Amino acid sequence: MPHARRSRGLSDVLAGIGMALGGRAGARLAARVAAAVSRMTLLRQVRAEREPEVCVPRVLGVDDFALRKGHVYGTLLVDAQTRRPVELLPERSAQALKEWLIQHPGVEVVCRDRAGGYADGIAQGAPEAVQVADRFHLWQNLAAAVERAVARHRRDLPRTTPEPAPTTPPAESPGIRQGPLAERTRRRHRQVHNLLAQGRTITEIVGELDLARNTVRRFARAATAEELLAHDGTGKRPRQVAGYDAYLRERFAHECTNAVVLWDELQQQGYGEAMRACATTSAPGAASQCLRPNPPSRPPSARSPPGSSATPTTSNTSSNSSSKQSWTPAPNLNVSASVFRASLA
Repeated sequence: MPHARRSRGLSDVLAGIGMALGGRAGARLAARVAAAVSRMTLLRQVRAEREPEVCVPRVLGVDDFALRKGHVYGTLLVDAQTRRPVELLPERSAQALKEWLIQHPGVEVVCRDRAGGYADGIAQGAPEAVQVADRFHLWQNLAAAVERAVARHRRDLPRTTPEPAPTTPPAESPGIRQGPLAERTRRRHRQVHNLLAQGRTITEIVGELDLARNTVRRFARAATAEELLAHDGTGKRPRQVAGYDAYLRERFAHECTNAVVLWDELQQQGYGEAMRACATTSAPGAASQCLRPNPPSRPPSARSPPGSSATPTTSNTSSNSSSKQSWTPAPNLNVSASVFRASLA
């Protein structure tokens, strides 16, 4: 039929199918309900639908999202009361958020992370709105601050008797890695350093080799290609902490297994790697098993309020009491402990 038409009801049905399933899957379902159309017809039906009017929410949620992680970011605006998206801004900046708030007055409360850019945009675009930090970022910042405080004053905490750990077999001697990935890494390393020797900048190398900026920087920092292959496959290199194996074993014999304390002592002796390398290395053998820190506990989810438990048990009570006792002999941590307990109340 060259001039086929559809009723309004059938058009609404096809538009709903296209919205829910898209083109190909929607066409298969439409054929089953005796309304066979092509996938392109469904997509045209979706595009012909009128966009819903944007209602300015009273409580606005603001957060960023990645169009290309590490490179391009945008801003997501959500109605915090209905939990429905309101707008997608093409960039993550204070200017973009400011312009949207000026064009859509009426926002009373803005829930955001603790980034300074969004704070400036809200202050300029909606100065009367109340800015609120969301729970996730509050917990994240609080956990990071308490962790730093505990690391600084770890000497004030009571020491526990370490359990003997099994010895680990000696590390295998490093070898030269082969394979397509290794050859590509060596080729790219030569290309990056040749371009740097010619006076090219990082930005110019990124455009010429079509690589990510962080990748080019990583290749530029490495003196040799083997350094880039040392953390995978057969090309594992011995860590710098392996030279302090005898010292770590001696300190472990004196019941000193605190990674922060040992890291400070090794730094005074010329150790230059990060504390994570000291805490997770397998070179010292038995000592390294006790140097590995326990994973941090997860904060309560949004569905369960902090400090509440659906099924309290005796073990939870005992663990809470032991955790309170662990703060007693550490006067430098009283402020962090009081803030943390207040957040759980």
